[in-house]
Amino acid sequence: MAPTMFVTVEIKEDMIDEFLEVMKEDVDGSMNRENGGCLTFYVHRDIEQKNKFYFYEMYKDAGAAAAHKETPHYKKWAAFKEKGGVLSQAVSKMDMLMGGHGP
Repeated sequence: MAPTMFVTVEIKEDMIDEFLEVMKEDVDGSMNRENGGCLTFYVHRDIEQKNKFYFYEMYKDAGAAAAHKETPHYKKWAAFKEKGGVLSQAVSKMDMLMGGHGP
């Protein structure tokens, strides 16, 4: 089973541009095939609430999910949170059982 996280965050409106830069680095670093442990990482924006975002992350195993938190790109996300850019965050942890291909 592949460890999967669904994260919902609300970002301070005056920090959205910085948030998007940080998340681009996190997604790009996570999906770097040399890293190898992250299978999927998507960031979505809410249509109606422009400061609300959703992440969908999937890792090949628990070790890869744990290793992700030690990477430089994840640490930039952690630093953004420490600066107070995140108003709220909810994390759901799941195991993928089955699936298909998206668009």
